Amino acid sequence: MITKSLLLCASLLGIAFLVVSAQSLLYTLEEIPKEEYVEVVKKLNDQKRVMVKHMNVAGGFELTWDPELVKQLNETYIKKEKLVDSESRTFYQGDTWDNLYFYYTSYVKDIEEEGYTAYTNIKSLLTPIHRKIGCMGYRFDPDIRSVGCYLAPGYYFEADWDKNFVGILSSLKGPPGSNCHDGYTNNDGLCSLIPPTTTTEKTLTKPPGIDVTDATDVTSGSPSTCFLIGFLLFVVSFYSSY
Repeated sequence: MITKSLLLCASLLGIAFLVVSAQSLLYTLEEIPKEEYVEVVKKLNDQKRVMVKHMNVAGGFELTWDPELVKQLNETYIKKEKLVDSESRTFYQGDTWDNLYFYYTSYVKDIEEEGYTAYTNIKSLLTPIHRKIGCMGYRFDPDIRSVGCYLAPGYYFEADWDKNFVGILSSLKGPPGSNCHDGYTNNDGLCSLIPPTTTTEKTLTKPPGIDVTDATDVTSGSPSTCFLIGFLLFVVSFYSSY
């Protein structure tokens, strides 16, 4: 009798654990509407333009919205992969846009110490090397939409001080917009991508192609979860009949 009670208790605990686990992994993903991301990009570029003029940065890039980064971020969320920074892209997230701006729009700062120039606040949406941005909305709570963004190119530094990054910024010093790469031109202090000469309006204005079906219900391992719950329910009903 004790064995049957223990088995019943263990089965019920197993069901509860699986249900809670499934709920903790459930969130929905949303595309950022075009009118919204256009406003976000403009706001960031306006702030970035002020920063490069203040710091006298010659090669700061103007941000552009990148559907490919949106696609990569969407796939990362769906696969529940770890969101890490790398040289190819940097990840930023906030509970709201305002929260994101508050934590990640600090100016990159240079500090003179014993004749050596160092830089702080390098993980910033305004970092000069960022050229592209792509964001997704996600909800754990139906009433609250958080946002996550990839910016590229990116970096991964263990600390806020890094000699390699100092070299990158030092090489960019000069009159704002005076040291733009090929394919870019000075646009009021920021290096702006020169539009192609051929007509590509459809390509440029087409919103990110995301499989909304996959993106709106993200539950890791849901088929196996359902199978295990069904099995445990069978065990409970079997032993309860005796």
